[in-house]
Amino acid sequence: MDIMFRDYVCFSQQSSFFEKLGVIGIPVHILKSEKKSTLLRVLQEQKHRKELVVVEGGYLNRFILEHRDIDILVNPEKGIEKDSLHARNSGLNQVLCKLAHQHDMSIGFSFSEILSCEKEARAILFGRMMQNVRLCRKYKVKMVIGSFAKNEFELRNRDALLSFGVFLGMKPEEAKKALERL
Repeated sequence: MDIMFRDYVCFSQQSSFFEKLGVIGIPVHILKSEKKSTLLRVLQEQKHRKELVVVEGGYLNRFILEHRDIDILVNPEKGIEKDSLHARNSGLNQVLCKLAHQHDMSIGFSFSEILSCEKEARAILFGRMMQNVRLCRKYKVKMVIGSFAKNEFELRNRDALLSFGVFLGMKPEEAKKALERL
């Protein structure tokens, strides 16, 4: 039996299913919202449950990072349609990274997001994730790698997720820490 490792998943399943795969599945509910008011209402409900609060990025990245009750911002590059002429728009910048570092938040990189993209969109997403890794390293922001699988077919083993982190530009020890961080 392989060594058990923790992975973030977006579905709940019997523990025997995860034991067969050698995974300790940590079910998380990723909060998604297009409006600040809706997100604030849901965050108030989550605060009382004392659970891990994971929010998907997008247009509200700054608002999310200013809020102190959030643990992980996943996919900050999501929802960004176009890059500017001379620079890639990855959803993070130096100001947002400094906010994340000050509020002790982590930036999450989802493998299931890569699986759901096709061809050219996947290459663009990889480039944006690579830029986010460089920014997180430069401003000492914690990083998290997980499959964030929506079903059992999107689950990946520890070695695949480590390779994913190294491919994104993390050093092997950084990728290991990002995989083990809770």
